[in-house]
Amino acid sequence: MTILSATALRTLATTAPALDSHQAAFVSDPPAQGWLFPSPPANARPPVAANDGLRESSPLFVRQLDKVRKALATVDRELGDVVAELRVMKIAAPPKGAITMTARDDAALTGLPGSLVLGYDVDKWKVKGSFEPLLVPRLPHLPVKLRFHESAFAKQFADDVRGTVKSYRKLVGDSNVYSVDLAKRCYEPWGSEKKAQTDDEKHVRATANLALHQTAVAIAKVAFLQRLDELAELPADDPTRRVLVTAGGSGAGKGRIMPLLAVSMAKFTPGAVFDAAGEGEARECAFILAECKRRGLHVDFVYLHKPMRATAVRVIERTTTSGRMVDILTMVRGHLKGAEVMAAFADSSALAAQQKLGKARCYGLTAGDEVLDPDPMALKFAYAERLDVDGRLKVPIPELTEAQAVLTSLLELAEARKKGLSEAAVRGALMGIAVVWPDYFDSLGLGLFARSKKAA
Repeated sequence: MTILSATALRTLATTAPALDSHQAAFVSDPPAQGWLFPSPPANARPPVAANDGLRESSPLFVRQLDKVRKALATVDRELGDVVAELRVMKIAAPPKGAITMTARDDAALTGLPGSLVLGYDVDKWKVKGSFEPLLVPRLPHLPVKLRFHESAFAKQFADDVRGTVKSYRKLVGDSNVYSVDLAKRCYEPWGSEKKAQTDDEKHVRATANLALHQTAVAIAKVAFLQRLDELAELPADDPTRRVLVTAGGSGAGKGRIMPLLAVSMAKFTPGAVFDAAGEGEARECAFILAECKRRGLHVDFVYLHKPMRATAVRVIERTTTSGRMVDILTMVRGHLKGAEVMAAFADSSALAAQQKLGKARCYGLTAGDEVLDPDPMALKFAYAERLDVDGRLKVPIPELTEAQAVLTSLLELAEARKKGLSEAAVRGALMGIAVVWPDYFDSLGLGLFARSKKAA
C-alpha cells in the first residue's frame, strides 16, 4: 500500500514535465535531439521548473496528479511482493573493520574512490602481489549469499592482485578498453564470457552486480594504472600516448564509443580507454586527470547522456543478453548525479590548466540521429550530438527529480516483469531499494513499499 501525503503528491505532480505524451508517469525524453543550457530550441517545450509548479486548478495538474497516483499504485501492485520478499532475507553485516559505502551526496553509492587507489602501494603489489582485502569497500547491508560473493571476490583479488590483474588484462586484450564491468568476468561464478553460459551465471549476473562492483572497480583501476605507466615510457611523439575516458549513466552507450571512433576518427588512436561504469557517477574523471598529468599523457573525457526513461529501458533490455542487472537506485544516481559531477569537473581549475597546455579535452554527447559536424576530431558520431558550447561542457536540462526518475524506472521494471523479465533480474534491480539503502529510498518521499516497524 502506497502511503503518500497530499503535499508529496502535489509536489510530484507539479514538478513533472508539462507533457503527457508518455505512457509512464512523467515524460523524460526531451523533444527531438534534446536541448542545451542556456536556451532550448524555439520549438521545444521545456519541463516545468520545480519552483514554478502548475496551477492546481488547471486540467494539466489534475491529469498529472492522476498519473502519479496510478503510477504509484501500479508499482506497489506489481513490485511490492518482490520488495517484501527481499526484506525478510537474512542480512549479513560487512566484515569488521571494512570501509562501508554509505549513501552520501558527495560520493557514489558504489565503486572505489580514487584516493584509495592512490593510497595503495603499487610497487608492493608488483613484488608481493597482495594487499589488505578490507581496503575494498563493502556495502552496508547484503543478503548472506550476496555478502559471500562480495567477500569471495575481494579475497580473490587481495590474495593474488598480480594474477587477477593479469587475467583481466588478458580479457582487455588489444582493445585497450579498461571496462569496470569487464572485470567482473574475473570472478568464476560470474562467468568469463560476454554472455552468461549457464543458469547459475545468469542468476549471479542478475542479482550480484552490486555486490561485485567495488572489487571490479579496484581491478580495473589497478590494471589501468599499469597501462598508463606503459604509455608514459613511450617516445614523446608516439600517437598512442593519449587516453580516452568515457563517462555517463548506465545504458548511455559508452561501450559503443570505440567502434564508432574506429570509423569516424581513424587518426585518433588512444593507447588506453577507461570505460567507467555508470554507477560511478563520473567521479573517476578527476582521479584519471591527475594520473595522466603525472605521466605527461594527453586525455580526452567524453560524457554521454541518454534520457532517463531510455536509460531504464536500455538497462532492463540488455539484461536479456549480458545477464547483468543494474540496481535502480545506482542507475538513477549515475544518471542525475553523474551529470552534476561531470559539469563540475568540466568547470574545474585542474581540467582548465591541462586544457590550456593542450593536454586535455572534455566533450558531452547526447542521443540523436544526425551528424552535426563533419570534423572527426570533434568526437561526433551518427548517434550523437555534442553538448559543449564555446568549448565548455553543458549538461542537459534535468528532466526529472530523483524521486520522479526512480518512479519512472520502477514503472519500466514493472512493465518488463509483466512481459517476462526473470525474477532474479527483478530482485537485482530492487536490491538497493529493499536491502542495501532502504532509508535512502524512503528519504525520496515516494511512500512506496512502506516498511513495518520490524523491517525498519
